[in-house]
Amino acid sequence: PMALQLGYQARPYSLAIAAAAASCWTLFCWAATRDRRWLVWYVLSSAFTVYLHYLFGLMFLAHAVFLFFEMAICRRTTRWHELVLAYTAIAALVAPLVPILMHMARESRSLIFALKPAIQELPDFLLPSTVGAGLVLAGLLVHWRLQESPRAGQSLSLPLLAMLVTLWIAGPVIVFVLSYTTPLRIFIPRYFSYSEIGLTMLLAYAGYSMFGSRAGRVWALLGMAAITANPLRLVASGVGIDELR
Repeated sequence: PMALQLGYQARPYSLAIAAAAASCWTLFCWAATRDRRWLVWYVLSSAFTVYLHYLFGLMFLAHAVFLFFEMAICRRTTRWHELVLAYTAIAALVAPLVPILMHMARESRSLIFALKPAIQELPDFLLPSTVGAGLVLAGLLVHWRLQESPRAGQSLSLPLLAMLVTLWIAGPVIVFVLSYTTPLRIFIPRYFSYSEIGLTMLLAYAGYSMFGSRAGRVWALLGMAAITANPLRLVASGVGIDELR
């Protein structure tokens, strides 16, 4: 649903999500290969993400969790010093944004773009009912017609799993708490829509694990069809006040 909402907007949210996905992917590839070329792309895609949307910088929390599990838990510390140089380069690239961010912090009381969020809005964003219902329906159809044995040895590594879960949950929770407990009113789903990357990857892995490779692809396609063609979503579609912000 979030992809549908952002896809027809003139704002660069879809591009920002793509940049955030590239940032996560290049960090994972560097961790797997320790090839400096991946780290260069990580620096560029990360800085580009922040320039496209400041709040997307919350994705670095997921990166920090990934690196903690990678180095402290799994003890893979080869070339760790290169990360220091990489983050120094990212900081230098985004440094011109600091005065803008400081000005926004000073004027935060006047930057009210939404009402105080209700508690239900957080779980509704993290896993919308249309997504859950669509995927369950697709899962039942696939289980009935195309069940196959999942492949062995394809489990997610602990660092990657931790990064995806953090990517999905941390940003929305932090923004919700700020919007609920302070004068800031920034709980607007597209402001932290990068979290869809984590949810999408976790759901894709769940389908692959439960149904196998071929049936998992069918499950994903049927799930998308059940979500996008949901009559309740079609009735609720339209341009609301959120589109005017």
